[in-house]
Amino acid sequence: MNRIQTFRDACSFLEKRLDYAENKNIFNRKKPLKKVVFSRNSRISNENAENIFNLESFRHFLKTVHIVPHAPIILIAGSKGKGSVAHILERLLASDGLKTGLFTSPFLYDIREMIRVSHKPIHRSDFTRLLSDLQPALEKHPNITRFEIITAMAFRFFSEQNVDAMILEVGLGGRLDATNVYDPALTILTSMEAEHTRILGKTIQSILLEKLGITRENIPLIVGKQSSRVYRCIDKYVKKKKIPLVRVSDFLTAENSTVNRQGTFFDLVFSDLILHSWGEKSYKKPLKNAGTMLPKFTEKALKNTLSTANAKIRLQALHGDVFVENALIALTAFLVFKASSVKIFELVNQCRKVFSSLRLPGHFEIRSRKGKPFILDVLHTPKSARAFRQTLDRVFPNQPRVFLAAFLEDKKKHRILHTLMRPDDVLVLTSLHHPRAYNSQSLYNFFVHRDMFRGRVFFEKNMKNAFHKIFSLQSQSFLPCIIGSHYLLREAKKQGFLS
Repeated sequence: MNRIQTFRDACSFLEKRLDYAENKNIFNRKKPLKKVVFSRNSRISNENAENIFNLESFRHFLKTVHIVPHAPIILIAGSKGKGSVAHILERLLASDGLKTGLFTSPFLYDIREMIRVSHKPIHRSDFTRLLSDLQPALEKHPNITRFEIITAMAFRFFSEQNVDAMILEVGLGGRLDATNVYDPALTILTSMEAEHTRILGKTIQSILLEKLGITRENIPLIVGKQSSRVYRCIDKYVKKKKIPLVRVSDFLTAENSTVNRQGTFFDLVFSDLILHSWGEKSYKKPLKNAGTMLPKFTEKALKNTLSTANAKIRLQALHGDVFVENALIALTAFLVFKASSVKIFELVNQCRKVFSSLRLPGHFEIRSRKGKPFILDVLHTPKSARAFRQTLDRVFPNQPRVFLAAFLEDKKKHRILHTLMRPDDVLVLTSLHHPRAYNSQSLYNFFVHRDMFRGRVFFEKNMKNAFHKIFSLQSQSFLPCIIGSHYLLREAKKQGFLS
C-alpha cells in the first residue's frame, strides 16, 4: 500500500475508485437499480449489480472510522437547482453569524470545491490529511465509492471545524445517496423532472419517491415550484409519513422580474401567511403544521421595511427566473431553520448583501474574451435548456449564437438542442474524455441525415479545435455558449480558454 502523502497522491487514489457516474453497465440497465457497486478492479455486470449497493456498508464504514456529525444537517434533493439553493442558503446562514459546512457535487474545476467551510474550499493539505487518515480503513472496504469517500471526508472535516450547520447537496436520487446516511434537521426538494430514468425509474412518481427518501417523520420538508402532478404526489406522501410540508409559493413569491447583463431584479413579496398569526380559517390543512416553524412578522413591521422601492432585491450574477425560484427556496429554508430569531429588517439587508455578492460558476456565467462576451452553463435537462434559452432571449435577444455542446449518455440531448437552437444559430459538437460520454459523432450524424439545422451543425472530435471554431465565429458577432456538462467546462479550463 502506497501511503498518501501529497494532494496528487490523494487525487490519484480517488481516481482508482470507480463511481456509478462512470459505469456504463449501471446507466444502460433496463430496470432501475436497487443496489450499485464500485471498485475499478471489479467489472460490474447487469446481472450482479442488483446485489451490491445500499447504505449499510457506508454506515458500517463510518462507524469503523468513528465519524459522527455534531451539527444539524440540511439535505437538498431535486432534479435541478440543488447546487444553487445550497450555495444561497449557505451564504444566508453565514450572513447570520453561523459557521457553515457546505458539500456539493459534482465539482467544476477543482475537487476541493465539493467541501467548503464558511464558503472557502478545503485546503489541499487538509484534503490530503483526511484521505490519508482514512486510507487504511478504505483498503479493507474496497466497495466504498469515490463519492462516499469524499462524503465521509466532508463529515469529518465539518466536525473538526465545529460548524454550526451542514448543507448537503444530494448526489443522485436521495434514498440511497451517501449524503442521506444521517438524519437531517431540515429537508428541501427543488424542481423535479424525469432524469436518470435507468437508475431512479421511468416515471416521475418513481423518481420522486427516490428523492423523497431523504425525508423523515416530523422533520420539515421545503418544496419549491412543481407541477400540479408532482404536488399531488408529495401531498399524499407527506400525509402518510407525517412530514410537515412547507410550500415555498405559499409564503414567498417574486414579482416584476427583469433580467439584464448585470443580473436579475425582482420584488420579494411576503404572503399573508407570514404577516399574521396562524390558525385562521383560510389557512388550514397542509400549512397548519408548517406554520409553527416560520417567523410571524407583523404587517406594520413589513410595511415599514418593505416599501415598493426597498422590496426590489438585486441578484447580481444570477441570471434568469430559475435563480429567483432557487433564491426563494433558500430563503424559505433559512426562515424555517432560524424561525425563532429572524428580524425582518435584518433579513432584508441580509438578502441584499448575499444576493448581490453571490457568484455561481457555470450557471449562466458571462465571461469575456478579447472584450466580447461568451456564456458558460452546465445545463443538462430539457427544463434547464428552456430556462437558459429564455434568459438568453432576454439578455442577448438579437445576437446569433454558436453552441459548443457535449453530453453524457443518459442526458436528453436531442430535446435540449432542439430547445436551444434558432434558425440562425450554429451548433458545434465535440467529444468528452469520460467513460460515460455520449458519442457526439452519432449525434452529428443523426442531425445531418435528417437534414436538421441545415448546414449549421459541425462535429470536431478534437476539443481544442472545437473551442477554436466557436471563438472564430465570435469575431463574426456570434455569441459562444459552452453548455452540457461539467466535464466540458473543466476541459475548457484545462485548454486555457477560461483564463
